[in-house]
Amino acid sequence: MLTLNDKTALVTILSNPAGKTEGFPNSKIIHKMLEALYARQTSDEQASGATRHDNSIGFSGCDSEFLSDVAAKTAVKRDFFSPKQCAAVAKCLKRYTRQLIEIAEEKMRANGIVIPEKVRRSRKAAVQHVAKELPLIPEVEHQIAELRDTDIETFTRDGEMTEEEALAYWRNEFANRAWTQSKNEFAQLEREQEEAAYTTEMEEPLERTCS
Repeated sequence: MLTLNDKTALVTILSNPAGKTEGFPNSKIIHKMLEALYARQTSDEQASGATRHDNSIGFSGCDSEFLSDVAAKTAVKRDFFSPKQCAAVAKCLKRYTRQLIEIAEEKMRANGIVIPEKVRRSRKAAVQHVAKELPLIPEVEHQIAELRDTDIETFTRDGEMTEEEALAYWRNEFANRAWTQSKNEFAQLEREQEEAAYTTEMEEPLERTCS
């Protein structure tokens, strides 16, 4: 039985829509993913072909028209799901791994499959670990607050993250950026000091020769 409650497995399939996984064509698996996400759209969203509710399930606003259109048309005519359409859909669905894992685990539970505690808790534990271990940096917290207030879709990675997960993600991301910038600035300062020392060493013999 093919189970897709692992992000790595999902991304591998979505990165190779023309391939196969355990004998199943990836294109069919991707179409099933699309159908499952489309089923999470509310009835009025399905009717209008656009996302209207900020409920963190189904399609995000930027993808809703395209994905809803493909899902609705392929529900009537499977041939519409061409290799080109499949590749375009797969590219979009990489942003929905959290929901796809939730859907897979819901089906597993419905079929009586017990999900190991380690798998169920790994994502939450990772977020809590990052949030606990990473020190709060005022500049970073200011950048996070500004991003959250001005661009909520980017902050939540198009709705793929809860606020807790997004806070941990951006704390890590902005802290790494700040560290990289500081490291580059320090390296530049070291180069300038080395160049200045080298220039001084070259000038001193010249001064003694002239005198």
